[in-house]
Amino acid sequence: MSEENIKLQVPLDDSGFLTLQCPFCGRIFKISGEVAESEDYYQLYCPHCGLVSEADDFLSEEVIKHALTLTENHVIEMMNDFVDDMGKKFKNTDFIRFEKGKKIKKKVPNNLFEENNMEFVDLDCCNRKIKIFYKNQGKPYCPYCGVK
Repeated sequence: MSEENIKLQVPLDDSGFLTLQCPFCGRIFKISGEVAESEDYYQLYCPHCGLVSEADDFLSEEVIKHALTLTENHVIEMMNDFVDDMGKKFKNTDFIRFEKGKKIKKKVPNNLFEENNMEFVDLDCCNRKIKIFYKNQGKPYCPYCGVK
């Protein structure tokens, strides 16, 4: 069976930042879309709890749900195409009788959008910026090097 890729476009906010969600504490934060796309960082630290994990683990619940729906729809499309092909192949045979049922309906994926509801925080350690809620709650951990 061949490998297939499904392209997923995740929107950035007006400042070009991407929302991420900590797999440990569940709190959200944003990093620059350029940094996220560059894949320079294989691991990230949560700015809230300071725990580290692979960068892919920080995808938000909304993005994961959206990706799963797109994947399910792709599989549904493949199954519907397979059933159509089977119907054509066995249409004029005497040995096998094949009746197509109703097509499987695709799910409607949720719309992804970015809110502009976080504040910038300058990170002197890595000379980068992130966005978090309520920056006056204390100094965050740097998502890139883990320094607080």
